[in-house]
Amino acid sequence: MTMNTWQDAEYQPLFAQALGAHWKTLPEKVKDLHDVADVRHWAGEATVTRGTHVLSRMANVAARFPPANENCQVEIEMRRTSSGEIWMRRFGDWSFQSRLMLGKETAAPILECFGPMRFGLRLKFVDGRLRFPVATGYFLGLPLPKWLLPESQSYEYVNSNEKVCFDISVSLPVVGFLVRYHGWLEPKHP
Repeated sequence: MTMNTWQDAEYQPLFAQALGAHWKTLPEKVKDLHDVADVRHWAGEATVTRGTHVLSRMANVAARFPPANENCQVEIEMRRTSSGEIWMRRFGDWSFQSRLMLGKETAAPILECFGPMRFGLRLKFVDGRLRFPVATGYFLGLPLPKWLLPESQSYEYVNSNEKVCFDISVSLPVVGFLVRYHGWLEPKHP
């Protein structure tokens, strides 16, 4: 007798599992972006802006966020694993990755991990945009108090040119603006 693996199970995208019935309300191109059955590649262009406060710079280094750059080439590789997805982002010559998995809390159905940091994302589809507000946070496994949680003004949408667009902006309490990267993506076929 063989055991079923995640690859044998009936496939359902991670974001579809997290959003439940709300998945159906997303624009088709945003659903396509998050339809990661095995490995997906997307490419486009982005602009990166980083905060200048010394603590902001330290946080950017810790998270491995890309350096400031205008109109750079961006590539994203999303790889499904048994526990979720690994996203490798390349901005020009700079790359960083995060792991995404289902969260156990209803208020934060997606967990995103950057090294020792883990954040629970709420996921909301409002005004034609899939938003990613931070609901919970952990550093080295210890919960962060609400007053230390990053504020995420981040979303994805489809523009008038039918491209998937992203606008990821993160601020920290006391420190202020941390990083913003925004641009567009199209499927990249090897």
